[in-house]
Amino acid sequence: RGRYQGYFSSMYAVASVAGPVLGGYMTEYLSWRWVFLINLPLGLGAWLVANRTLVGLPIPQRKPVIDYLGTLLMIIGLTALLLGSLFERIGIAWLPAVMLPMFGLLALCAWLNDYGPGLHAGDVARESLLAGLRRPGVVAFIAAAFLMQVAHGPYYVFFSLFLEDNGYRASALGGFWAIGVAAEIVMFWFAARLLARFGGVRLIRLCLMVAALRFAVTGLLPQSLPMMLLAQLSHAFTFGLFHAACMQRIARLFPGRLLGQGQGLLYGLGSGVGGVAGSLIAGWAWSHGGGLLAFSVAAVAAALGAALAFATMRPGDPA
Repeated sequence: RGRYQGYFSSMYAVASVAGPVLGGYMTEYLSWRWVFLINLPLGLGAWLVANRTLVGLPIPQRKPVIDYLGTLLMIIGLTALLLGSLFERIGIAWLPAVMLPMFGLLALCAWLNDYGPGLHAGDVARESLLAGLRRPGVVAFIAAAFLMQVAHGPYYVFFSLFLEDNGYRASALGGFWAIGVAAEIVMFWFAARLLARFGGVRLIRLCLMVAALRFAVTGLLPQSLPMMLLAQLSHAFTFGLFHAACMQRIARLFPGRLLGQGQGLLYGLGSGVGGVAGSLIAGWAWSHGGGLLAFSVAAVAAALGAALAFATMRPGDPA
């Protein structure tokens, strides 16, 4: 095996030296078009040789190893970069025409997907909204999640526009969003270990403090590329780890078959109402003070959430 790897490596070395030299001769004495046309006979010759010598060779039977995380990160990164380059050329007005078919395909995949046997009505426990909110620690936890969602309002609504106002190109916008998404995916990979070691309450506090710092940096230092990259990487904490910690917290506040009820409260009041409030507050702040005021409000909302988490949540609480 080592000898044949040496053969392959030597071919790469020869090609990397001979290719530029031959390309220079072609462009100098023939035409630059031959740099591309020469690949047709070379490719055909390589196919004929491979077809005669490689067909029929034994193929080892072993289970392939697929790098799912790497594949997902590559898809996200390439999609963001391609969309950024596309909108830089055709304009942001084409966004609905590009995104609506994607949403249609997403809906079709959701409809075709097999989610397994459905739950029967008797399998899910239910209690009233007020009864759920009366559970110890629920109101404070939902309020902290609400404030985190409010803090993300300016980010979700105006971050791209804020970057454009500060001189970033459309292709860079796609890169920033790709960094944030990739960071949260990597964090999901390690979230279980962090939760097992530090617990949900400590991580909720940490994520809220990171969010306050992140949005303060975004509003105050938009011209600093290193700081903006760090702010985007912190999406791993403000979204990814915070979401995982909230799932652990809600499972302890609503044990057993009440888990679905608790998740409904979290998504409805924390994420849903918080998302609407965050968008409205972001619009008001943007119209009165631009990105600086919008992201300053986001930082204050996250800081209030952190203060609430420190005041009302205890790591040793059974809930």
